[in-house]
Amino acid sequence: MHQVIVWRNELSVGREDIDEQHKKLVSLINWLSTEITHDSHSAIGQLLGALVQYTVYHFGYEERLIEEGCYPQTDAHKKEHQDFIEFMVQKQQAWEANEQINLDELGRFLRRWVIRHICGTDKDTMKWIEVMEEKRASKQQTSPP
Repeated sequence: MHQVIVWRNELSVGREDIDEQHKKLVSLINWLSTEITHDSHSAIGQLLGALVQYTVYHFGYEERLIEEGCYPQTDAHKKEHQDFIEFMVQKQQAWEANEQINLDELGRFLRRWVIRHICGTDKDTMKWIEVMEEKRASKQQTSPP
């Protein structure tokens, strides 16, 4: 089953840097989904590895923003990231060990997880960070030199 995520405005969190990273993540998931459809064993393994590497990078980037913004749900957000990475590493290791994994189920999981995470957790977080950045900028403008 070909599980494609179509980027649409509803997926935007309102930050160009994060949106571009999310688009790359969506692109990797769509590419993996295509390779699953074509049953390309070596490409699937490479894409699982690329997906793990990119999510580690992207989640690290997001977490630095969260920590700078003193987001009150930092631990919960990081836990979602960690759980996702652990799940993906398990799938990658199983694939490399030639264990059977349900690729259609994996594709559906990735699609649901990414949309839910972006539209829920990430949007809430980025709204908080935006408010904190506006407050910080406002204080700097009103502070005497």
